[in-house]
Amino acid sequence: MVNAAHIDLLSLLANASVGISTMIDEHFGINVVEYMAAGLIPVVNASGGPLLDIVVPFDGKPTGFHATDAKSYAVALEQALSLSPRDDLAMRKRARDHAVRKFAVPEFTKAWGMGGWTDWRRAVRAERAHARAVVEQKKQDADTMKTQ
Repeated sequence: MVNAAHIDLLSLLANASVGISTMIDEHFGINVVEYMAAGLIPVVNASGGPLLDIVVPFDGKPTGFHATDAKSYAVALEQALSLSPRDDLAMRKRARDHAVRKFAVPEFTKAWGMGGWTDWRRAVRAERAHARAVVEQKKQDADTMKTQ
């Protein structure tokens, strides 16, 4: 389904068991976070954000599966779909709790700020303001020289 309406997407997620992402070196992977927040078990490429930041242990236990090629995806899917009902539910809950706790807007904003983004943005704005002031001063100096 391409460009699905939001309500259709929610319905698909509500009726799915596993979310698969095969993109290699995905920088972040918002789709994986959405799978996890919807309670799906993620099966993702073992690279980039999904490997390093998203499908990571939560409370010391796995939140999904990683794969690198067709064979390892097949193995990961078999493992995900063969979990006992108890282990299946536990993994879904961990994945959801991790996604919601780490990537909900307040947590994401807090972590973003701790990463120095706010300070960097403030410094860039100050630098731009200074550059505009220098340019404006040069214009005024040029206008003054023309009138002399």
